[in-house]
Amino acid sequence: MPGLREVDRTQPGLLAQAALTIGDGLDAAALVAFTLSGNTVRRLARLHPQRPLIALTPVREVRDQLSASWGTRAVLVPDIASAEDMVRIVDEALLASGFHEGDVVVIVAGAPPHTIGLTDLLRVRRLGENTTC
Repeated sequence: MPGLREVDRTQPGLLAQAALTIGDGLDAAALVAFTLSGNTVRRLARLHPQRPLIALTPVREVRDQLSASWGTRAVLVPDIASAEDMVRIVDEALLASGFHEGDVVVIVAGAPPHTIGLTDLLRVRRLGENTTC
C-alpha cells in the first residue's frame, strides 16, 4: 500500500476513493466493507471518511485487527457464499446495530466472495430493500 501522503492508484485504492466520493455525494449513512483480509478497510480508513466505516468479516482475527483502524467499527459476521448473501448480511448487521430501513450505504468488497486481494465491487444499497442482486 502506498504511503499515507501518496495517492493509492491501485484498483482497490481507487475503488476505496470512489466509495468515499459516492458516500459523500449521496450523504450515505455509512461506508461498508465486506472483507476477509482487512485490506479494503485499511484503504478506506486511511482516507479518514466523515461517515461511519463498518467492516464486516467472518474472520475473528481480522475483526480484532480492524478494531484498531481509524474510525472503524469491525463486526464479526457469518461466512457467505454469494453476493446475494453479502447484501443480506449487510442489511442484518447494520439494522441490528442501529441503522434504519431506507438508510443508504456504500458497500465495497471483492466478488465473488473468498477472493482475497481483489476489491472489485462497489454497490450503493438502501437498507431493507429487496435483496435480489
